[in-house]
Amino acid sequence: MHSDTAHTQSASSPSDVQTRASLLRRVRDWGDDASWREFFATYSRLIYSLAQKYGLSGSEAEDVVQGTMIRVADAIRDFQYNRETGSFKQWIGNQAKWKISDHLRRIQRDREMLQEKNGTATGGRTKTLERLPDAHNNLEQFFERDWNEAVAATALARVKMRVKPKHFQMFDLYAVKQWPLRRISRTLGVNVAQVYLVKSRISRMLKQQTQQVKAQLSHPPASGFSRQKQDTETA
Repeated sequence: MHSDTAHTQSASSPSDVQTRASLLRRVRDWGDDASWREFFATYSRLIYSLAQKYGLSGSEAEDVVQGTMIRVADAIRDFQYNRETGSFKQWIGNQAKWKISDHLRRIQRDREMLQEKNGTATGGRTKTLERLPDAHNNLEQFFERDWNEAVAATALARVKMRVKPKHFQMFDLYAVKQWPLRRISRTLGVNVAQVYLVKSRISRMLKQQTQQVKAQLSHPPASGFSRQKQDTETA
């Protein structure tokens, strides 16, 4: 398991700008691979949402996403061989947690320096520190709930690409927006039986895709390791 000491050591290299830029390029290069693009898009939404739950601004949350993904690019191959780290989802959650903590501590330091300079009281100290992710809050619950939502959204997007637009519209109106069958029938000019059959077929597809997405997001796509080892694009 990743210790706080190890985290401090890995986070102590921001002066190595060249290494950081190289890692960031690696993350961007993986965006050319479809599996990695979906993988990072899903986890980026998760990390961004988690950062905002701790009160970070949009730009601060984006910094957390980038910092977490750079850390992933730096350590992801080692993770493949280190199962003591725990689940991949938990590992990425920990990376995000540490980055969020770093930001909150920096906000606290900047606030205290400004208050000291202006000679004002430090009324916001406790409030900011209480937002730090630790064992006493529900970070894991936040991450698990958002992960399930992200999985559902990714699976739904996949299904949408595989069915006719009108069929997906029927499914969306019936299963998601919960319109009455007869209203859908009148609006789209289809019979009720067709709406029900389409809904049943797409529901089965969605269930299958959800299972696939969960399995795929539980570990990094293999193509990323091939790129790290060979520095060539996986076919």
